[in-house]
Amino acid sequence: MKDLLFRLIPSAVIAGRIFDDDGEPLPGASVSALREVFSEGKRSLSASTTAETNDLGEYRLYGLAPGRYFVSAVLPQWNRFGSADGSEDAIPSSQGYSKIYFPGTPDPSKASSFSVKAGEEIPSVEILMQQIPVYLIRGHVYNQITLKPGTGTNILLAPKNQRQDWDAGLHQVSVQKQDGSFEIPEITPGSYVLTTMWFDEGKIYSTTTPIDVGKADVEGISVTIGPGVDISGQVIWEGKPSLERDELNVTPMPVDLSFVFQGWGAGKPDQFLYAQERGRRYISRGGSRRIERLLYQGRSIRGLKCS
Repeated sequence: MKDLLFRLIPSAVIAGRIFDDDGEPLPGASVSALREVFSEGKRSLSASTTAETNDLGEYRLYGLAPGRYFVSAVLPQWNRFGSADGSEDAIPSSQGYSKIYFPGTPDPSKASSFSVKAGEEIPSVEILMQQIPVYLIRGHVYNQITLKPGTGTNILLAPKNQRQDWDAGLHQVSVQKQDGSFEIPEITPGSYVLTTMWFDEGKIYSTTTPIDVGKADVEGISVTIGPGVDISGQVIWEGKPSLERDELNVTPMPVDLSFVFQGWGAGKPDQFLYAQERGRRYISRGGSRRIERLLYQGRSIRGLKCS
């Protein structure tokens, strides 16, 4: 082959400014261009590129391929990771900025999108951030395996059934105090799932706790890390299975979360096994061959309560 011709497409740009609730430029805000993606029939938003506002509140999202985009803005101290020390010197804020989507909504399902063409620049996309009341979550973790407080465990707080924007409202802390106590500050009102994880000798022990945050701090959350149960069952194939070339994946998925921390569990020709599971799960399967149904204790699997 010769005389091949490749035509490069010029990238697009979305630019604008971010303001605080007083209308002043907001420096240090993280602004993202998001694209709509679908997984297992569920809509979510995935960031294509991210930029930080300068001292004038200005941002510029460049290198965008032609297509449809949403724009969001959030302060970097929000939805990020930290420790659960709960230092007595720290004074938690009673007001905070929620993640905002253009044209000015905290709800990603109500966000407006932009269709950009090759080489196009869309200027003056402005977002006014909104301060809202925020609250604390406090509790303790006990490790039933070591029979000690849960020092060294990791905690992830995520909005319940959040599938619109994968990182919206995520808070992660590690338990540092010797008594196993933890504190998660600056939480907006809503329904959440608290996932507590402990890693030991290559195994992941986890448990989930539903939490509702209203108009007050949430105190006295008690979490126990303990051994789970084994999930085993039978795979009914449509036609003759051939696992020499076709991969079978079976994994338990949290019911109230859109992601999972465990890896895939490879199955034998007609069986699967997943160990140490706790909390409400549904079974997901993947692979190149069609599975007619999964059986657990002689019945078709729809949902499992592992506790």
